[in-house]
Amino acid sequence: MSHVIPQDTLHLRLNSTDMSHAIPQDTIHLRLNSTDKSQIIPQDTLHLRLNSTDISHVIPQDTVLLRLNSAVMSHVIPQDTIHLRLNSTDISHVIPQDTILLRLNSADMSHVIPQDTIQLRLNSADMSHVIPQDTIYLRLNSAETSHVIPQDTKYLRLNSADLSHVIPQILYT
Repeated sequence: MSHVIPQDTLHLRLNSTDMSHAIPQDTIHLRLNSTDKSQIIPQDTLHLRLNSTDISHVIPQDTVLLRLNSAVMSHVIPQDTIHLRLNSTDISHVIPQDTILLRLNSADMSHVIPQDTIQLRLNSADMSHVIPQDTIYLRLNSAETSHVIPQDTKYLRLNSADLSHVIPQILYT
């Protein structure tokens, strides 16, 4: 089950199904539910897949567009709650509710993510960990320690650029 993941890469598991895939440096790959559509993402880009629907899109550097529930957030979101970065800076943020809807670029990629567990592994120092329902767990780089994020929260980072973003609670419907 366990795999050694190169530095600055993200390894993801969902539920009890082993979806291990080694992602090259400075890339991120996300998989949801049991469908396996692994793709290598170029540097400074983000690849997302929600449920069985393929919504893979390349997001330009320092650009992350999001949707939460039915609220549209198709714009670069300012500082504070959601942080999408890779490399050495440790940040966390709170996202209420157990559903996360995402929007990529101008296209509406809103999808409800069912309640299941997500598991992330990074670097050889951190092996797989089973994450409780409605939580996300993430490690980045060997210099950082693992952080278990409480329920209804999310923690992410992408690349060296600071992509801090705010997702206000009022956007939930």
